[in-house]
Amino acid sequence: MATHTGTAKARFGVTREEHRDLFTVLDEYALAHCVARDLRRSRGIASEFQRLFGQVDELKRQGGRVGQVLELRSDRILNYLISKEKSYQKPTYRTVWEALLDLREKLLSANVLKLASPKLACKRDGLDWSSGTC
Repeated sequence: MATHTGTAKARFGVTREEHRDLFTVLDEYALAHCVARDLRRSRGIASEFQRLFGQVDELKRQGGRVGQVLELRSDRILNYLISKEKSYQKPTYRTVWEALLDLREKLLSANVLKLASPKLACKRDGLDWSSGTC
């Protein structure tokens, strides 16, 4: 586990990176992951979210555009960052960044202090956050 501190912009100045099963964190953690606007989620972590939490019709009802976040509430808050238009496309650093800014606003307004997410838009989507290009 790596702990990163010292930035004035981070909430309370602390971000912690942990390597564990996303779906075993306590319900006090909001969850977040990236999706396409078309909400076609057949593989990867997006399909796990769909299998565990469902409510695709509610997500579609919310609409949203690339760079925005859809939200579901049940035992916990679930955030779906729209990072691309179609599921077969690749996101850009810009669209993920815009969605992260929207997520930040939603979390702050809901006073959510704990968030768990996978490395966003990596693996199948191919972005590399260690590159420093974002």
